[in-house]
Order: sequence, then C-alpha cells, then structure tokens
Amino acid sequence: MSVPRRLLSVSDLNNADVNWILGRALRSLSSGGSHAKHSDKVLLNIFLESSTRTKASFSLAAQRMGIHVTEISKSYSSLDKGESVEDTLSVLAAMKPDVITLRCSSSDHLKYLASVAECPVINAGDGTNEHPTQALINAFTLSEVLTLSGAKILFVGDCANSRVFNSTSLLCEKLGARAATLTFKGLEPLTAGYDAFSDKKEALDWADAVIGLRIQRERMSDEFSINRQQIDEIQITSDDLAQFKNRHWILHPGPIGWGDEFAISIKSYPKNLVLKMVNRGIHIRVGTLEWLLE
Repeated sequence: MSVPRRLLSVSDLNNADVNWILGRALRSLSSGGSHAKHSDKVLLNIFLESSTRTKASFSLAAQRMGIHVTEISKSYSSLDKGESVEDTLSVLAAMKPDVITLRCSSSDHLKYLASVAECPVINAGDGTNEHPTQALINAFTLSEVLTLSGAKILFVGDCANSRVFNSTSLLCEKLGARAATLTFKGLEPLTAGYDAFSDKKEALDWADAVIGLRIQRERMSDEFSINRQQIDEIQITSDDLAQFKNRHWILHPGPIGWGDEFAISIKSYPKNLVLKMVNRGIHIRVGTLEWLLE
C-alpha cells in the first residue's frame, strides 16, 4: 500500500508543492464560489488543544469543497474518561476518514497518528513544534503586497515556544525571504541561523514586514518571569511604525497579546493584515486539502 501524502512539517513541501498550494489558494480566492468536488470525502478534525481560526477555517474550507466534516475535541471524547491519546487516535484512524487534521500538545502524538492512519494527515499545530498551514497563510498574505524572494520578515515576541515561527522561518528559507527576531532572553528561537535584534528601531529599519508572536505564558515554567520593561523594549506601537512612514506590513497568527508584542494602537494601523490573514486561511486550507487529495 502506498503511503498517502502528509503535511506534518514545512519540510514535507518542495518549492513546486508550495507554489501549487498557493496557486490553488489564489484560484479559490478569485472564484469566490463553491468548490464542491469531493462530496464523497470525509474530513476528521481532531483538536486536542483549543483553537478558533485553524479549526473553523479547516471546516469552512472542507465544506466549500463539498467534504463532510466531523469534529473531535478533548472535552467531548473518551480522553475525558482516561483513555490514552494513542488509543483515541488509533480508534479514530480505524474509522478510515479520507483526511485527518490534528492539533495536539506533542509532536509524538502527531507522529503516532501518521504511523497508524491510512489517509493524509495535516499538522494543525503540534505543541511548540510546527504549524505548516499557518506558514503558508503568512506567505500567501504577504505575496499579495510584496515580493517574497528577498523580503525581510521580522518576528516579534515569543520565538522559543512558537510553532508558527518554526514553520514560517523554514518556509522563508524555501522562498528566498530572510527571517530575523526581536525578543528578549529566554524567548529566543531554539534553532540558530537567524538575525537577532535587541534594538527595536534597528529591527524595524531592517524589516519589510512584522509578524507578532504571542507570549505563551502557559508553556513557561513558574520560575520564568517577564517584566514590563522587557515587554516595552520589543512591543510594536503605531508610533514606532510612523517613524518609518508606515511602510511595514503587520501580521499575527492570533490570538494577539494586546499590550505585549503589539500595542492596542496597531488595531487601526493602515497596513494591518491580521483579519485578511484569517480570510486567506480558508483559501490556503482549500489548496492544502486539494493537494493532499490529488
């Protein structure tokens, strides 16, 4: 039996795959109509961590394609009765859906599902590891306003615990964009090889676009503390951006830590693409599902 396509990591995509998915997403965006062509397919959405954007957009994308959607959450499964994650995933895989999305707290759970499922599996976020479709959303949204090759992308906030940073920085390498960080001690990326700024003005002078990353306090030990001065040193405000004639594009995968990585003034910033990203997320997931089901 041949191994089905999977999207567990950005590394599962070559440049042709990325361009194919971005092209299908653009077609979905441009058509503005139904994509009902897979009415015999079933998507199983398994979300063992909370989600608003990812869960809803996968469901909406599938429904636009005529795919039937079944959703599983931790609180409404036998996990609440003490069943192990592995047993739950084995049971769901045995139902033989046509494609599965999984959000979970550990990459081990994702790998386990991929080993027992006979259908395509999509990583919808595995702990602090990766979130490949969010990286594609970032690229797709930015491609509408600038040329990705040579673009300078600044990540501001929690780079240590961010699966979005890990996936998007990998995709930047594939597409010829440059990634850099603005953060503070303890929140630096776990992998080396990125430009690291400690001065906000220097970082903004370098960047074309800024991607905010929420400070994930729920993943930090009790001993790790963050003070107001540290946050103020990296927080992006509309006044900061005005110093550069509002030339930066602003993105954030959400949820946003208003008052942390972004000041509340960013809500009304003219080049804020955050809500556009939410919309583009549906079309990227249409493209991803089509790629997996081809």
